[in-house]
Amino acid sequence: MNRLSLLVAAALVAPSTLAADLGSLPRGGILQAPAADVPRLCDEAAAKIKATVAELQKLPLDQATPATVLKPWSVASGELVEFWWGGGLIANVHPDEKIRQANEACDLKLSETMNGVMQDAALYARFKAVKPADAIDAETLKGVLAEFEDKGVNLPPKRRAEAAKLFARLDKLQQDFARNVRENKQKLAFSAAELKGVPDEVLKSFKQDGKGNYLVGFDYPNTCQ
Repeated sequence: MNRLSLLVAAALVAPSTLAADLGSLPRGGILQAPAADVPRLCDEAAAKIKATVAELQKLPLDQATPATVLKPWSVASGELVEFWWGGGLIANVHPDEKIRQANEACDLKLSETMNGVMQDAALYARFKAVKPADAIDAETLKGVLAEFEDKGVNLPPKRRAEAAKLFARLDKLQQDFARNVRENKQKLAFSAAELKGVPDEVLKSFKQDGKGNYLVGFDYPNTCQ
């Protein structure tokens, strides 16, 4: 699931907290929950967005407006963004392996949840029925509808199910790749000629082997240079 689309939608209104666990955090704060609590919080996050979807599905199409569709969606997606982005960061940087693993599992669960949400034809119809009141509404609708279509909402049911499996596989591969790079302790040796163009201050930060080669690892910020 593209979290940027959720963030765009959430920007319409200030998001409320996900639960009492988040209530004491400032906006933009990151909840650092114990590993044992992450599954409960993750289930709650998924349940909240599903509850909003269920309410929107029941809305008559002729009553679909920015106030009845975009506003509740932005509140729900705002809560999800605050929790999900924080958990994604923790999954990558927390020193406790159990906490990283718990947040990785939650990340995949929320991705699967949102991939399913964005394949929901009834929900898509409510967004399609909204007539934007201004340029902000129009831009928000454009992004959200594009996300539905990218996820295959207009595909036949069988193809839609196949797409869901592919998205789940892609999410897992992306996560595995990030973990493999993040936890790789290997150092690669490069000669000065091979690193031609790299700023001197960066070269000075690398250790060198007995042959004068620069040893470059996979840890931050080397993978971003």
